[in-house]
Amino acid sequence: MYPSDDELEKIKTWPLPDWRGLMQFIRPIWNYSDCGYWVEEGSKYSISSGGWSGNEDIIGALQENYIFWVICWFSSQRGGHHVFVLPTVHPKEETITEHFPWDSHTITLKHTPMYNYCTVRLPGNKGRELEHRFANWKNSLVVQNSYLDGEDIEIKYQEKGI
Repeated sequence: MYPSDDELEKIKTWPLPDWRGLMQFIRPIWNYSDCGYWVEEGSKYSISSGGWSGNEDIIGALQENYIFWVICWFSSQRGGHHVFVLPTVHPKEETITEHFPWDSHTITLKHTPMYNYCTVRLPGNKGRELEHRFANWKNSLVVQNSYLDGEDIEIKYQEKGI
């Protein structure tokens, strides 16, 4: 059964950023998806058209969904094999609590690709907070404080505008 014009139009205009929902919509209309032509590993989808023109029409509709194609397309190979990797969506803010050993007076917080800013709440120091903007991926924050002995430290990572 070939995908309908309505199904192809839906693929072309699928709303951002519901990429997983788009792939879930496509799977039932992808011919041979139950025969090894559709492999899903986490956020990675390896799909093969098997030479079937209906599947090629679906690939064409995905290509016309420009934002999906630019963000999720990973590779294509001769014979109709395509790999898509869906981006992981991270929260704009995440708070974690770290415990440091009794003999630790230094902590190092490294920049992560997800967050460009962090706030550290130090114990025993009247709840004093240190704020730090990560300038680039090589940047880190080093905290030296005599109040770190065996205490829990609250670290809030955030994504903020420049």
